[in-house]
Amino acid sequence: FNGVASLGVKLWDMTSGSVGQYNVDTTSGDTRDAFSLATVNATLIVQSVNDFTVLKLDGESNATNAQALFQENSVPVLVCPSVVLYDDDHTTLKSAHFLLTSVQDGGFEDLAFNTTGLSINETRARNSASLSVWLVADSAVTVEQFKNVIESLTYANTAVEPTVGMRRVTVTVSDGLNPVAAHVDITVTAVNDNVPTLSVASATLVYTENEGPIVLAPTASLSDADHSSIFFITAIHVAVVEPASSEVILCDTALAANLSVASAAGALLITGNMTVSESIALIRTLEYNNVADEPLPDHRVVRLFVEDSDFASPVVEIPVAVTLLNDQQPVVTLGFAGSRNFSVQFEEEGIDVALVSAAMNVSDDDSGPFLLQSAQVTIANGQDGANETLYATGTDPAIVQSYNADNYTLSFVGAATATQYQALLRTLMYSNLADEPLPPFERVVVVTVRDENFESDPASSVITIVMINDVPVVDLNGDGIPTRDFAVAYTEGDGSVPLAPQAALRDDDNTNLTSMSITLSPRPDGQLELVTVTAAGGVTVTETAQGLVLNGTA
Repeated sequence: FNGVASLGVKLWDMTSGSVGQYNVDTTSGDTRDAFSLATVNATLIVQSVNDFTVLKLDGESNATNAQALFQENSVPVLVCPSVVLYDDDHTTLKSAHFLLTSVQDGGFEDLAFNTTGLSINETRARNSASLSVWLVADSAVTVEQFKNVIESLTYANTAVEPTVGMRRVTVTVSDGLNPVAAHVDITVTAVNDNVPTLSVASATLVYTENEGPIVLAPTASLSDADHSSIFFITAIHVAVVEPASSEVILCDTALAANLSVASAAGALLITGNMTVSESIALIRTLEYNNVADEPLPDHRVVRLFVEDSDFASPVVEIPVAVTLLNDQQPVVTLGFAGSRNFSVQFEEEGIDVALVSAAMNVSDDDSGPFLLQSAQVTIANGQDGANETLYATGTDPAIVQSYNADNYTLSFVGAATATQYQALLRTLMYSNLADEPLPPFERVVVVTVRDENFESDPASSVITIVMINDVPVVDLNGDGIPTRDFAVAYTEGDGSVPLAPQAALRDDDNTNLTSMSITLSPRPDGQLELVTVTAAGGVTVTETAQGLVLNGTA
């Protein structure tokens, strides 16, 4: 109640009645009554006081303030779906005010509510850090209707990557006299929803044999639209496609000091929490190396990608061309089981002999497509001129061979593989047509091959010439006459006649003879038929039944 009231007051001597008793007659007029005869009238004025509106934004917990959560990419969230709102003095309210503060993402952050069917004027004001929304009733809007509006209040953030942190919405309602406020703290959280993007230069890199590591991605770039302070790159994968055991991937170990680094043939795996900037700094130090003395000539492809906690970037491929060096000396071996040298016997006036074994080998350890250019085979100590020659029975259309009798050199010229030269050199032959080869009786044949940069160490084939003791030749006709026999006529009584006055003796092997026999046949006159000879000193002559035998070196 509020307004004016009248109150009559009498004195009471407490002789009858009791405290708190109702319906006591105080108007009897008897002087012996417990109440005075006189009455004093008093006027009471009761004034109305405006009670504060009650606003609780977390009605479920009966708490004035509330909490809400907004997750990146989610739909608008109700910030206070359970509100307590009442006013003991009024059934209507005049206004409500929503103030969003700590705005980080500008116009991407917004508040919305439902005022459908209500006579409410809305006024908005925004700056870089806040959004203010006034709702003023044009006509009567009940407390319950304002409560429904507040419960419909939503917060949205349409930024692709909203700034994480706290936002506050302060809700103020007013009955026109005393405004009251409460607030909702909204926590904005991020989602790891972007695939990391990695790119490298498209040019083919060049690795040169034995010249050390090359940097794989010096200008690589990496991006991840997710919050790098919340979501990290967790792995860097690097691998050579079909690697050889000699291929290695390296990185700056100082940058990877707090990470796990695992290596295998042609591969590297770096794991741990890395920001995008830390990851790209590490990626730009990645190196390729091949520790083989002779790398395989094939082009390489290095594959690279990164991972975060949920996604892997697309794989990028880095082509690597391998430049090989002609840095190995060709090797030629003539014997069996890899023996460099070989030996063979040649018999005087015998057939030609092979200069090398069937296992003769020509090799070049260079892994590149480097061809041999020439080979040379030389009799180092040839003696018999045109009679003494070298030749090959085989041929190759890529290789031209020629022989120089003046220096006993057989040459092969032409760009061809080691296998081609090997096949040709395995047919090497030695010939000597001299009746009596001149000493020394060991000929040394030196074989070398050459590529564009190097000549092999010489390999030697030693030919031992086996001399044959030729049969001495008796020519009774003398030199220059076709036949060797000689005829003489003897007339009875003529006395001694020369049997072979122009006779010649030859021995290609020796200047001295040790014996000679002269046979007279038939000998019908027995001992009356005689053959005599004048012997040189040191030669003895013995007469036999058939003729004479001469012995002694002469």
